[in-house]
Amino acid sequence: MDLTSLAGATFPLDFTIYVDNSVLWTKTFQFTSKAPVTIPVASNMKMLPNNKNVAVGRPFSMDLNLTFPEFGVFQINVTVKSVVRGKSGKAGVMMKDITVQLTGSNILCHSVKMHFSKTGQSKVQNVMVAVIGVTNLGSQLPSPNEDKNWLVLRASAIPVPGYTEIGDTNSMDISSGPRNVSEEVDVTSIETFDQNLVYVVDFYHKDSMACISENQTFEILVNITTERNKSPGSLFVQFPVDETPFSVHEYKIVHVGENLLPCFQSIQLDGSLDKFTVYNDGSLGNVTLEFPLFCNKEDPLRASTVLADQLTIRVVMGIRNDIQVEGSTAGFSVLVKSSGLLQNLQFETENATHVVYNLEDRPLSTNIGLVPVSPNSTSCCVAHKFLVKNLEEGFEVFNDINGTITSNMISVFDSKNDTCVKLPVIGQTPPILWMRINTSMIWGLAPSAFQLTVIGQGISCNKHNNVTLLQVLFPISSPMIGFQGDMTYCQLSDDLVSHSNNDGPSRCTYQCPCVGPHCSEVLVFFATAYSNIEWNLCELFANNI
Repeated sequence: MDLTSLAGATFPLDFTIYVDNSVLWTKTFQFTSKAPVTIPVASNMKMLPNNKNVAVGRPFSMDLNLTFPEFGVFQINVTVKSVVRGKSGKAGVMMKDITVQLTGSNILCHSVKMHFSKTGQSKVQNVMVAVIGVTNLGSQLPSPNEDKNWLVLRASAIPVPGYTEIGDTNSMDISSGPRNVSEEVDVTSIETFDQNLVYVVDFYHKDSMACISENQTFEILVNITTERNKSPGSLFVQFPVDETPFSVHEYKIVHVGENLLPCFQSIQLDGSLDKFTVYNDGSLGNVTLEFPLFCNKEDPLRASTVLADQLTIRVVMGIRNDIQVEGSTAGFSVLVKSSGLLQNLQFETENATHVVYNLEDRPLSTNIGLVPVSPNSTSCCVAHKFLVKNLEEGFEVFNDINGTITSNMISVFDSKNDTCVKLPVIGQTPPILWMRINTSMIWGLAPSAFQLTVIGQGISCNKHNNVTLLQVLFPISSPMIGFQGDMTYCQLSDDLVSHSNNDGPSRCTYQCPCVGPHCSEVLVFFATAYSNIEWNLCELFANNI
């Protein structure tokens, strides 16, 4: 529907206050819409590159000044695109971020949301669209030499090795509606990347199965631990390597440590950049993930754990049914290669880390192989537990637009109290953790009353205190629509509460006296009024009572 067609329409808005299910007060307000305002924004739009000479592998930034009209709430899209001049629109610069650096005295509220894409067959995210929300309150007294209605954006980008080189000129084009500006940056040098880095590659898995037959699949998580504050340049991850009876049915990057984000492309998550072979049975082989620029950069203002240095890939595997596999002893292996990695002499390819794992002996550092269990039948028998469900399908995080919180939630459901995720604080997006969890999918609970235990650092078990808030609820209406519906609190069990006297974890257990289908979900809410506290969620687990 065109917004202009709604001009002059009247919309009712009802307010009602209930006390003990009785109406205390009610009133209906009528709002009449006006025609949308054509925003003469960016009438003075101009771009100021902070450095016109850039280096491959080194971030650079540019500032964009926007001017807004006085009084009003505005939303505009700003698109930033980079291409290499004279190379048929080839992309050589990765767009990474856009932030608000400065506002005039009239601009008291603003917000930025970003989306990334690429042009053509490029493997570099060279297009960034920022949705800018601005509230101009007007009537403020400007400081000397200040434009009271301006907003200054800073866009950051990185020239990518292998996609741009010394001598290239990259055009940085910025547009907003009918207006656009353009600036050129010259590639004059190449950053020196780190050498002889040692990365550790592990497999791990949960949940038990007796044997895996030809028509079954099983899931492993491939975990790559990187060296902190080091960059090898470009990096490739390939699986399975060489001839093998195993193939891939599904794969997905499920965790990107915060130290890896400065060079990580958001478009990498949808798999559109990857290469693979499609077998006759529809499964995949020779899956190759290319990271044009890979780096580890720790924020000096925030201490981080080893999780911040890790990249985790979920792989659903199976036995190929389009080839003869009986008697095969080949395994499933993962190859991680980069010119900056220390050469592994056990593998012929130069500058590669090659690891083969077997799940029959121990969870890590062994080999996945086939074991014949009867004539004319081949199965993979394992003595350890496989993770056979996708956890992401069992919970939902409110307003987690970029999936940052969701991608780290595996640490909350791994039965380990020493693996934690940072809880949001004021100023982050979202500033709260509001999560609904399917109790059957995540913990295998029956539809009856249960208790939920929360383990975390810096948390308080009470529903309210002066610093943090923790609430556990279950629905009393069915079905829930998103995060909307009637719900009630689970009760804190005082005899099952333990608060840490130091930096260790606190444990809070809540009784949820639900009945039948109302027991299918539980909702957990964390919030704080502060921006400078460190608090973490380490574990959530539940059991029927």
